[in-house]
This record gives sequence, C-alpha cells and structure tokens, in this order.
Amino acid sequence: MSVSLAKQATACLQKYFSFSQFRPGQEVIVTSILQGQDTLAVLPTGGGKSICFQVPALLLPGTTIVISPLISLMTDQVEHLLAKNISATFLNSQLSREERKSRLLQLEQGKYRFLYLAPESLANTQLIQICQKIKIPLFVVDEAHCASIWGQQFRPSYQKIPEFIQKIQKNGQKIIRAAFTATATPQVKAEIIQILA
Repeated sequence: MSVSLAKQATACLQKYFSFSQFRPGQEVIVTSILQGQDTLAVLPTGGGKSICFQVPALLLPGTTIVISPLISLMTDQVEHLLAKNISATFLNSQLSREERKSRLLQLEQGKYRFLYLAPESLANTQLIQICQKIKIPLFVVDEAHCASIWGQQFRPSYQKIPEFIQKIQKNGQKIIRAAFTATATPQVKAEIIQILA
C-alpha cells in the first residue's frame, strides 16, 4: 500500500474508531480493498472484522452495501456507526412501508455511507433501480460462510449476489467485493470465492 493510502487508513481509524493502529491482520485486508482487489477475509470473532470494511468504505466515495444475515447484527452495526456520526441505515422486513420509503428516498439522494441489507432484499426491483443510479464503490458480504452449501447456515439468497452486482455495476466501474467470515474450511473458502465470483 502506498504510504499515503496507509496514512489515510490509519488517520480514518483514529478519527472514527479511536484506535491508534490496526490489529494484526487488519491492515493487509484494508490495503487489499483500497487497492481495488476483491478480498476474502477469515478473521476470528472479536478480531475486528467490521473495521476492515468500514475504514475503506469511509475512504471510498459513495455508498457501501453490506449484506448481513441477521437483523440484530445489522441494527447493532448501524447504531454503532450513527453514534460516530457516520450516516448509515438498514432495510429489512421489520420496517413500516413509510419508513422503508423514506430510507429508499434518502438512499437515492446519496445520504448514506453505509446501507445494510439482508440478502433476500437483493431481489427488490426498486432497490436495484436506485442502486443503478448511485455510486457504490464497495459491496461487503458479512458472514460469508452463509453462501456455502457446505456451511451449516446456508442461505440460498447469498448465491444471487453476483447477479445483483452485475445489474448495478456501471460500465467500466468496478464494484469491489469483500467477503468476511470467522470460520471457513478450505472447501467452504473455495466455494465462497466461486459463488461470489
């Protein structure tokens, strides 16, 4: 990573997350994403996975989409970001129609740095149309083992992710893909890489 990129990443870490430096393993992941490389990161629970995509997302222009399988995880992460004055929201089945409409409108206006979604949301036509209009530099798949049929928590909708990215990716503009999981056998890792393309 160029010195300036490394400095920017560390400055962002200090400014928003109050850590003086990255933990072992984090910087190499952040570097990979900021260099525009699709990245699969296997980090133990409590290893600071979210910082590995939140720091690059804050340095890249536009709205980063984060796929998360659990409503409680989504809510926690969004609250955590909002507490740091970072614009973030989520869309899930528990929102009222009015609230959903309001969030989609703000998404279209480019008001959010982070949008958290359940993988099942990716089939929503309105969401696809909005995502085609706005700048999305980074697409994050959290709990990526859910994409693997070899994992216990298989979610078929994870397999629709590449199709969604193809629909929203503008010509000549790459959306970086980053996938995170706490545990993955070599077989599961290989399958995540294949499924998420």
